[in-house]
Amino acid sequence: MTDRITRRLMRYWDWRADTYDSQPGQRGGGGGGEAWESVWRALFPAARPLQILDVGAGTGFCSIPLARFGHRVTAADLSARMLARLREEATREGVEVAVRRCDAESIPEPEAPYDAVVARNLLWTLPNPEAAIRRWRSVLRSGGTLAVSDGRWNTAPRTFGRVADALRPGCEDRAGLRFERDYLPVRSRLPLFAGPDAGVASRLLRDAGFVRFRRWEHLFEKDPYGIEESGFFIVSCEKIGERP
Repeated sequence: MTDRITRRLMRYWDWRADTYDSQPGQRGGGGGGEAWESVWRALFPAARPLQILDVGAGTGFCSIPLARFGHRVTAADLSARMLARLREEATREGVEVAVRRCDAESIPEPEAPYDAVVARNLLWTLPNPEAAIRRWRSVLRSGGTLAVSDGRWNTAPRTFGRVADALRPGCEDRAGLRFERDYLPVRSRLPLFAGPDAGVASRLLRDAGFVRFRRWEHLFEKDPYGIEESGFFIVSCEKIGERP
């Protein structure tokens, strides 16, 4: 990731951290918490605690429940402020989560390979998703699981609606305008900026060498983000062997 893109994205997500959990799909905005917990329990039913890496962890939407279930979780994110909020929430919930400030392509080498990697709503904002996925695979043990979730967040109609809502008289939430301003200069460098669908994500994962694909969004009664035609998906797959 170039320094210019890195700085711009860090500024936006550091700014967004204090209000991020109030938006739909997060803890304070609904978020389908029980359904997500069903996904985690189905994906990671092992009797022993697993070593799990949460990439693009944000304020801990995935990290904290996984830690609550007894897993040993490492949360990685580019934003120091997001990680600070994650630490605060982990303290409130009485769970322990290790944090690493880094981008998705530069995950530090773990002492032992992770049993699982999760990446929620991250692919769309990566300059090089192929390199990031290869890195996630490299830190997984053979037989380990990768779970990726995303959707079509930034299509043209969504962009127009976001700006229109922010410009309504009396609107106090200007996050949509800030998002468009900060991402406008770099969106052409983000190949999945509009948001991937499940087919695109699965192709990237297969190209990286993952196998044994499963889908999990059927566990949700409705779209947890409240967005019509978001294409929200959860895909899991496995690493078999040591292909680089």
